Amino acid sequence: MTTGEQRRNKRDQRAESMGGKLSGRQREILICRCVYGMTSAETGIELFIAEGTVKSYVARLLDRFAVRTMNQACYILGKLYREGDGQNG
Repeated sequence: MTTGEQRRNKRDQRAESMGGKLSGRQREILICRCVYGMTSAETGIELFIAEGTVKSYVARLLDRFAVRTMNQACYILGKLYREGDGQNG
């Protein structure tokens, strides 16, 4: 197994264990960013919160999932829902 595969496996395991622990607001932000492809500013307008607040949530989510980019977080979110481990809202 390559180092990249090991990192992906570790990320996936961590995300799976945290999938059921997302708050409603975290899920809303992930849906806006991952499903609808909104920017932080657009997400803030949609959810009636400041753009800076969205960026803070995103930073915490990236840290929580042990990833560096929203693309990686979206990948994990998709994987959780495909496997039935994500929270349905």
